[in-house]
Amino acid sequence: MLVYYLKQQDEFANVLEEHEQLLWHDKPGFFLQVSDVICFIFGAPLLLLGLYLCSLIFPLILHDSGNIAALILDLTFFAGPGLLLCSIPFNRYRTVRNTIYAITDRRLLHIISHGRSRQRHRTIKSYRREHLSYIERAERRGERGDLIFGKFPDTRFQNIAHVGRAEQILISAWGPRPAQAPFTPPPYHHNVTRQTDGDRAYYERGYGATPVEQE
Repeated sequence: MLVYYLKQQDEFANVLEEHEQLLWHDKPGFFLQVSDVICFIFGAPLLLLGLYLCSLIFPLILHDSGNIAALILDLTFFAGPGLLLCSIPFNRYRTVRNTIYAITDRRLLHIISHGRSRQRHRTIKSYRREHLSYIERAERRGERGDLIFGKFPDTRFQNIAHVGRAEQILISAWGPRPAQAPFTPPPYHHNVTRQTDGDRAYYERGYGATPVEQE
């Protein structure tokens, strides 16, 4: 798996290799996970309590600046943690909304956009045929589901529409893989903005590939 950063122009600009054909692409659907609900359940009361205490402390600060210590404690133990917990499901929603999956005749692509429109960049995770340990799908309601091709959480296309069709496109283009075959670890994985000699040596020695850097 190769990971590299590049500035965003459009969804597949500077992503496809020469003569590489795009066969399928889709965005995942968002669904609440148990962790999202737990974060919101614990975060919302803390945030509301923190805001309520802020409304009581601010008038006191106007009369006595010594009460600013109480405000700091409120932000540290109530409002701050509450806001952080409540933001977790919203941040995950933004990540899902800015994610796109693609199947080409050479690679599986997992593209995540970051930043604002004028200063946006992308993280691209690329999986070639030899990185797949198996192919299977986990279906949910409405023909949605996960297309799974490895043991790690990021080696799957999560909650995509018509997952069976995506699986058939992949198998038709790449050939079948046995379900739950012995797992082969994917290549060294990290976000790179520049390539070092150490990175190059690792890829060439361990997996026969070199990280690619694009602007």
